[in-house]
Amino acid sequence: KILASVVPENLVSQIKLDIHRQFPNHLIFANLNGTGQRALFNVLKAYCSMRPETGYCQAHAPIASAMLIHMPEEEAFWTFLSICDQYMQNYFNPDLIRVKIELKLFMSLLKKYRPEISKHLAIHTVEPIYFATDWFMCLLTRNLPWATVLRILDMFFFEGIKVIFRTALAILDLLLGARQSREKLNSMDSIMNALRRLPSEITTEEILIPRVCSYLACKQFVVLE
Repeated sequence: KILASVVPENLVSQIKLDIHRQFPNHLIFANLNGTGQRALFNVLKAYCSMRPETGYCQAHAPIASAMLIHMPEEEAFWTFLSICDQYMQNYFNPDLIRVKIELKLFMSLLKKYRPEISKHLAIHTVEPIYFATDWFMCLLTRNLPWATVLRILDMFFFEGIKVIFRTALAILDLLLGARQSREKLNSMDSIMNALRRLPSEITTEEILIPRVCSYLACKQFVVLE
């Protein structure tokens, strides 16, 4: 019944444009109009039908795709709906007001917890909106190796969006925490290139996840959180 509902044609067209871009190297999404792509279309169209006030956002597609890799279509839809309604409420509103607030909070956490990194970004006019919007809205599904994404999602379902804050801080800590790293990445272009293509040596689950978990024991971070 949900799939039979009418969805505005502009949203349907946008979904069709985006579905082939999601995990194109993964078996279930590799074939044009294959089973995976059809399932992704159905999940996203059904969401538009259930939540017409939100409609479709490009950040929906990678999250829904991640769910489809691990569960059947109907379960993926209800899980995706729960993520949007409970874990990421108001994230996908057209004004992105909650995302903007989260990014300001993230920058305040960075300034408090890693002031040397915050200062380095400020000197080179690198704002969190330039790189972290995608991290938060897509739950880092497009930025990390799949094994690491799975670990992040496990923690996300248990703790919510605060895990993305911790992961973002951990990434910046590993990327720019050392003085030598900041001396190497000493321009807006070099910093942004590194943030857009995160080095593999800092994104493996063996390296990144322990750093993410280290913030759990930090009283300062817990208070700010």
